[in-house]
Amino acid sequence: MVSETTQTTAPGTPGRTYNSVDVAKICAAVMVAAIHSQPLEGLAKDIVIDVFARVAVPFFFMASAFFFFRRPCTGRRLAGFVRRLGLLYLFWFVAELPITVYNVFIHSGRPVGESLLVLLRGFVFGSTFSGSWFLMALIEGVPLVWLASRFLRPAALLAAGAALYAVAVAFSYYHAFLPPGLMAAADAYKAAIGGIQNSWVVAFLFCAAGKVVAEREDAMRRLPRRAVTASLAVTCALSAAEVLAVKSVRDPDSTDIFFVLPLFALSFFLFVLTHEARGRADYVRMRNYSTVFYLSHFVFVYIFVVINKHIAPVDPVLKYAAVLLLCTATARALTTLSARRGLGWLRYGY
Repeated sequence: MVSETTQTTAPGTPGRTYNSVDVAKICAAVMVAAIHSQPLEGLAKDIVIDVFARVAVPFFFMASAFFFFRRPCTGRRLAGFVRRLGLLYLFWFVAELPITVYNVFIHSGRPVGESLLVLLRGFVFGSTFSGSWFLMALIEGVPLVWLASRFLRPAALLAAGAALYAVAVAFSYYHAFLPPGLMAAADAYKAAIGGIQNSWVVAFLFCAAGKVVAEREDAMRRLPRRAVTASLAVTCALSAAEVLAVKSVRDPDSTDIFFVLPLFALSFFLFVLTHEARGRADYVRMRNYSTVFYLSHFVFVYIFVVINKHIAPVDPVLKYAAVLLLCTATARALTTLSARRGLGWLRYGY
């Protein structure tokens, strides 16, 4: 979704493009919309949503870190990266403010002071509006990876990320299987900080992986396509096996992350990187639309929740189709209007 550069051709690398990344971004955004629209049930949901679609957010983390770390990190570039994400965050915070105010201050039933503290905590550790945790985790994750990389070699950096990720998975996906002491620790963390599965703790590993791939891009692009494809198939199968095995015992408290997901996500990213799209599609539009899809679909899902509750039930597949249609209309409106005089500030939305 979020990349530091809008270039389609790699600087200093004649003929190298990243069209396949832009194609994957719009596909991943559609996956994220499916996660929250929930058009499927039963085994189809377990496989399509809780396995395939879960690769989308890690892919966005990796892609964002990959493009940032393709060039040497300076204080100025890092500040520009954070500023761009901050403006994107602010744009959608304002856009979703009515829903945020209702959920945090009215629907929650908490005192105003407590609700304000919850909102402030969300800015740093979680979400203030739907989907905002991704932006904040990226704002925190990329600088933390850069800082850690000044002291750690790539293998140690990935190991540190894997350790953080393992704690996050244990505290969320495998929460119900924890011994009482660790379960109490997980509950205390959630009460004090928020959901660990939606934070920089998870983002760190994926951002670190994006950095490592960026620094070894030439070698990664020379990987045999058959080997990369086989790796994607195997890690996908292992992901399905893990998800179905856990669900056969007990539905997890959170389905955002699981142990095999990093390998699945890395295989997917390498598959995208080694299978470049060569058509004449509008890849810049795909990139811009993916950002709008990711951040706007929550609004439309919320609207359908209200419709289902207060008016009439909507068929889940029809709801998902309608959400995608509304996202497309929103993306087209933003990208078109932002080109007009006086409306350039709309670019902050993508």
